[in-house]
Amino acid sequence: MFSECTTMPDGSYALDACASKYLKCTGGIGWVKDCPDDFVFNEPLRFCDRRHNVVGCEGSGASSGFAEKSLLFLWNHASVMNEPWFFLATALLCLLQ
Repeated sequence: MFSECTTMPDGSYALDACASKYLKCTGGIGWVKDCPDDFVFNEPLRFCDRRHNVVGCEGSGASSGFAEKSLLFLWNHASVMNEPWFFLATALLCLLQ
């Protein structure tokens, strides 16, 4: 748990530039979270992204495509994995890539 979150609004925050870990603050409590393999935390967009999409991390800073952003959103909000629509949405998004 991190004390930095006691003064921060709920949300996700980079721990370091081009890092694969980030800080998730909820209700004043902070947890260190890991991005999937080969991803880093994209501070401006506030989610894990491919390294080549993050400015300053070997990339142009061009944003990810819709399907990739949606998959990353679902990954970062793992509580939806228990929802009945989750697997259908994931399969459809994979087809869009």
